Amino acid sequence: MNVFVKDKNIELSKISIIRDEILNLFNLNTTFNSLSIKSIPKLSYLISGTELYFSKLDHFYCDSNTNSNFLGGLALTNTSIKKLGFNIMVHTNNYLGIIKLIKVQKNLKEVNFIYNHLRISNELCHKSLEESLINCENTIQYLRIDWKPITNFLSNLVNLVSLYIINSCYDYTNWNHLEKVSLPLLKFLKTHQISSWILACLIKNTKGNLIEINIHYQDVDDGRLLKAISQNCPKLCYLKLSSFNSNTLDFENLLINCQSLIGLQIIGIYGCFIDWDKLFETLAKFSPFSLFKFKFKFSFSWQYKLKALKLFLNNWNDRNPILLQIISTEHTYIERQQQQQLEDLFQIYKEKGIIKKYALENPHNISYDDFEWIQKKGSDTIV
Repeated sequence: MNVFVKDKNIELSKISIIRDEILNLFNLNTTFNSLSIKSIPKLSYLISGTELYFSKLDHFYCDSNTNSNFLGGLALTNTSIKKLGFNIMVHTNNYLGIIKLIKVQKNLKEVNFIYNHLRISNELCHKSLEESLINCENTIQYLRIDWKPITNFLSNLVNLVSLYIINSCYDYTNWNHLEKVSLPLLKFLKTHQISSWILACLIKNTKGNLIEINIHYQDVDDGRLLKAISQNCPKLCYLKLSSFNSNTLDFENLLINCQSLIGLQIIGIYGCFIDWDKLFETLAKFSPFSLFKFKFKFSFSWQYKLKALKLFLNNWNDRNPILLQIISTEHTYIERQQQQQLEDLFQIYKEKGIIKKYALENPHNISYDDFEWIQKKGSDTIV
């Protein structure tokens, strides 16, 4: 069940009618396993008194406008939520109800704390939400938080499999408490705007189980990040990097040591120099046999890199055919003439069997998820 009601769109005279219609959904035999409530701060009583019908919820989503009394009532009847999402709205400070609900859960596996605006900070709220998760430390496996961790709560989540951290406030100070966090079962790591040295520390403490790393950060790696990946990720299958070390030796070692690597995405961003000629040369020489999926995003004109790209493709003999995606940030899209040059080049290598499938992507309308090369977003069929 999903409830999407905004009080500003409803006349007061019609509230009782809406309440009756909602209550008609319920009867003694009704149970729900999924509930999503958004933006009903003054209308929460529309479903108050129905908490018993949600005693077997598996999935629950709400935001910080949701009435705390309803959430408190839900905490009295429901301890079975497995997946929980909490959207923190701007200019609201209502989180006590969701904390009560989290603390009573017996099998909470996935938690998503999401900010709907960047650069919003509420340390008291963050601290309270983090501490509430300690009550579920043995069950939580998937976690997303959109702020810099305030406490050492991550050290308690020993069964964490997936971690997604967004530094939404762009606060780069006082991250030292993450240096010693040990996440021995972690398989999926995704971060946004977290410095390479903190990531290196996290990766060193994952005990070699990482299979997917997705990093977005506008900075130059001093070498620690690539070395940490190279030395601690023997099972790595997918890697996205936007913080890059110009020392190709570190990248060579990564390719040599990560023999399970299947997909690689490298993002060239403004202010961070990448020697693409060297990078393509290194890929051609040292890529593991398993690696055949590539995405490259550039902030420069492609016409000056065709020679390096040709060299890379020419040296891709006796390997799995490549799945290749190119994303250019030059203006709004690759200029038509330049795009045609790439189309012609890729078609030649597709006919040779070097390239299996390619795509030239608009940076403002990306068709594929980060680690997807075949199926487009929103598509249920293979294209």
